[in-house]
Amino acid sequence: MTATPTTTQADGAIVLADGTDPGRTRRRVAATGLGIGALTIAGLLVTTPWGARNATSYDEIAPVRDAAWAGMLADGIAFAVVGLLFSMTVLSLVRGRGRVPALVGAIVTSLGGLLFAMGSFAFASLAWYATSSAIPVDAGKALMAYAAENPQHGFVPAMVGFLLFTVGSLLLAASLLRSRAVPLAAVIVFAVLTLSQFAGVEGRGLDFVQIALMLLLTGLAVVGFRRS
Repeated sequence: MTATPTTTQADGAIVLADGTDPGRTRRRVAATGLGIGALTIAGLLVTTPWGARNATSYDEIAPVRDAAWAGMLADGIAFAVVGLLFSMTVLSLVRGRGRVPALVGAIVTSLGGLLFAMGSFAFASLAWYATSSAIPVDAGKALMAYAAENPQHGFVPAMVGFLLFTVGSLLLAASLLRSRAVPLAAVIVFAVLTLSQFAGVEGRGLDFVQIALMLLLTGLAVVGFRRS
């Protein structure tokens, strides 16, 4: 078997002898997936099929139980996808300076996205069953209250996942800043919006902050696609 001659360019990309880049399709798929995932989350934040933010009680979930279950499932999947493909897109853009924080950030962000998805769907499933007509209302309310009082098997994993995603996102932003792969202003806005989620913003205000973050990630996906 004869090996195919390759050339490594200055930015680290490997190109075949005929000039084609075998990694281009992978990078474009990752960027496209990032854009779709980010827009999905933004759409869910606009429509809020789960009702009010941080709704955890029986009375809040029961009227929208089917929509809440579907919405939290879609949100969890999209969050995991964004965590993985945000990382892949940044790694495709950062090939010199900033590579170390990009690699660490990719691991942390990916783990955070997956953990958030698992915790979110665990609660979604519990809430759907607890609010079912097959379970007496008093029993369902007691189960939901017990879950809220003992969050370690549902809420805590999601919260830890979100925190890891946030830390990883800031590391990825730092790598983009160091490499100058995207405009400085975009990185600064992303970092400020990310940190503002922990500045006491609540309700729809927090929804709009996160929508803005998802739109910025959509913009990054466009940059990643065009530079592939």
